[in-house]
Amino acid sequence: MGSIPEREPEKRLPHPRKAAGAQITQSRHGEYNLNLLTRNNWRASLVPAAALKSS
Repeated sequence: MGSIPEREPEKRLPHPRKAAGAQITQSRHGEYNLNLLTRNNWRASLVPAAALKSS
């Protein structure tokens, strides 16, 4: 019962960096912007996301 739930999140979020940035963007703008931002700054997702939240 403890092995099943632990294996699910690991397989679902292979990239913690991308998942964190996507989650923040989705909460701020939406799905449409999430794809745009991730496509433009997929590597610096955390940098712009933090700046936008602070602004």
